[in-house]
Amino acid sequence: MKLLFKKVIRRATIFRIREIIEGYHSLAVFEGRYYVALKDGRIAGCVSLVERGWYMTEIKHLFVKEEYRASGVGRFLLEEALKKVFTPLVCCTVRSDNKRSADLFLKNSFDIMGTFRNSMTDREIFLMVGNLQQKE
Repeated sequence: MKLLFKKVIRRATIFRIREIIEGYHSLAVFEGRYYVALKDGRIAGCVSLVERGWYMTEIKHLFVKEEYRASGVGRFLLEEALKKVFTPLVCCTVRSDNKRSADLFLKNSFDIMGTFRNSMTDREIFLMVGNLQQKE
């Protein structure tokens, strides 16, 4: 499968990503740089990177459309996104019931640093952190 990783700059693509994300997370806050994985010119998934300071970048909205799941798109998005991170630490939050996403981050040298309950959704959340300096 040939995938293309591309920074989102077109307004129509931004609106399409917003529709996709709001379809699974109606309370999503949109910020950062968005990237898409394209397969045959179609959006297969997306990810956002938000620099929180000189020391940490947050990965947000890593999402793979249902028809592309379990085909390597999530791994591709995460690996390509990590190439764009220039801070020593990178973090994300993952619902504890989202085993596929949690496993993806764990396999890419992230650790679960804590858990908490999201007061808006009443779901348990993992705070996951990766140290990019340790991978060198």
